[in-house]
Amino acid sequence: MRLLSSLFVAAIFMLGTMSIAYGQQPPAPPGGYDHLPGLDDAWRAKTDAREPAREPRVVEKGPLAVSAQDRNYYAAFLAQPNTGLIRLLPRTNPKSVFAYTGERPAIRGDGAYYSFHFRSHEYGSGSDLEFSVAQNFKGTPKEMVELAPNYNFSVGLAGANFGMLTNLGDVSLTDLAATDPGVAYLLAYEPPHAESEARSEFQRFGRGVTIDGQTYKQRLPIQSPATYVLRSINYDVSDVLVGFHVVREGSDGSVIVAWKLLKSYPTPQLARNK
Repeated sequence: MRLLSSLFVAAIFMLGTMSIAYGQQPPAPPGGYDHLPGLDDAWRAKTDAREPAREPRVVEKGPLAVSAQDRNYYAAFLAQPNTGLIRLLPRTNPKSVFAYTGERPAIRGDGAYYSFHFRSHEYGSGSDLEFSVAQNFKGTPKEMVELAPNYNFSVGLAGANFGMLTNLGDVSLTDLAATDPGVAYLLAYEPPHAESEARSEFQRFGRGVTIDGQTYKQRLPIQSPATYVLRSINYDVSDVLVGFHVVREGSDGSVIVAWKLLKSYPTPQLARNK
């Protein structure tokens, strides 16, 4: 019995991904508006008291602060509308030898999440991006050694919500356009309304979809420097298309990300299974 118990504990500990979901209430988001060249704006402003506290496009104080050097380097980029520069902290197992030991903000999600729609690090129903960590081990349950973890970006974080990411390589974020390879597919993608179909799409993009040589997945490894495009579909909340560039990986395990909101779609509705 002791051996079985040890094996069970080891198996639980070896579950790699540190994605943690919290209870949440879906707030009402804005309507649709476009920012890619050649697209029309259709902004319909809407507010809701349940929205998370909106942050500045660049946080300058506290655990999520971006350095003055990074702010100065990206000053011209940040002068454009619908752009920002953020710091994400890794969500790690506190028992891991690679656990993040720096200061964390006192918010849900501990600084590992970001909503481009609400412009907030606080985890909730509108979160679009997660900085996730997968633990790696070798050896037997009695002599297990933890290896360096894998760091990933993830989208589609709760319920029937889903999304996809693609890595464009080290290309310019400033000049992203609707006709660029990797962007066009995500731009034109139409999310399903039926819950069963949404969950099927979650699984499909979990496995990965390749179109014209470009791969779209729910989770991708972090590469620096690199530019990613994200489509995040949070039913009853938001649907956004975002380009973001990994500026650098910090020595403390955090990442600095420059982002540009390319398009916000009308709020997606879900016909839930009964």
